[in-house]
Amino acid sequence: MPQPDADTHRLLHTPAEAAALLAVRESWLRREAGRREIPCTFLGRHLRFSSDDLASIAGQAPGPHAPPDHRAAAPSPFGTESSSCAATLALLGHRSVHPPVTP
Repeated sequence: MPQPDADTHRLLHTPAEAAALLAVRESWLRREAGRREIPCTFLGRHLRFSSDDLASIAGQAPGPHAPPDHRAAAPSPFGTESSSCAATLALLGHRSVHPPVTP
């Protein structure tokens, strides 16, 4: 029976290697492992990932790894520029130097 290539079937991967294989940032991988949110192995203080760990992490993701666009998700609490400026000035007790905008 042929032996698997040692370079492609390593027993444990470093965080940098695991991040490259998963196409994620190493800092994210370390943070999630530190929180115990993803499967990992600690050898003393050294963080490592098995092939099973990597498969499990990859299987947890529902879709492509893309950062969420937080700017588009939440509408501005201030509304449109003309209404928000007038409302802010009214709350602060200031008078606008411009006449009110009518729609």
